[in-house]
Amino acid sequence: MEIVASGTVATQERHGIVSGFPHEAPLPVFLRQTQLTRPDAAILALARSIAEREPIPRLHALSAKVREAIAYESGATTSATTAAEALALGRGVCQDHANLFVSAARSLGIPARYISGYLLADEAGHALRETHAWAEAWVDGLGWVGFDATNGLCITELYVRLCSGLDAHDAAPVRGSVYGTTEIGIQADVMISLAAPSGSQQVQQQQ
Repeated sequence: MEIVASGTVATQERHGIVSGFPHEAPLPVFLRQTQLTRPDAAILALARSIAEREPIPRLHALSAKVREAIAYESGATTSATTAAEALALGRGVCQDHANLFVSAARSLGIPARYISGYLLADEAGHALRETHAWAEAWVDGLGWVGFDATNGLCITELYVRLCSGLDAHDAAPVRGSVYGTTEIGIQADVMISLAAPSGSQQVQQQQ
């Protein structure tokens, strides 16, 4: 089976703030821990170690703590790795950063959700040929604010938000069930670039 999706997406710089959805799940939903995000003693200690009390500085500090705690290493973890396991290992990918941020934020009483999407190549020309993951946290008075712990950034116009959920499994771009075989393989390829002639548009293709 082959799934091909392509399109043009207009983005804008909103300083990480996400809003404008006609329907939103109630905030308490995003305080619920899952199998992937359930905190252990180490995650609770990481969350408690943050000294900042103002919402935005506190979340930036959390993002920095997550980035310091898990060094980026492709292939170090799998889709089944929990936030607690990634933290104990000290290595992982964007999925692990996002799951850990979500877990720690929820343990502090902050609603948080996992985001799957795309990231445009940076100014140095480094192309990202895969989906990306980050997190959003609720800030009273602002709404949802996106934090990319992997890159140490708030979300900018270079990000294309695809879907959100309680964790990486809940926000998977493609989900399904296969019957009749014990072997399954998945291959994915992403291409994202600026569209011509407007620099405010981005094109992404996932196969």
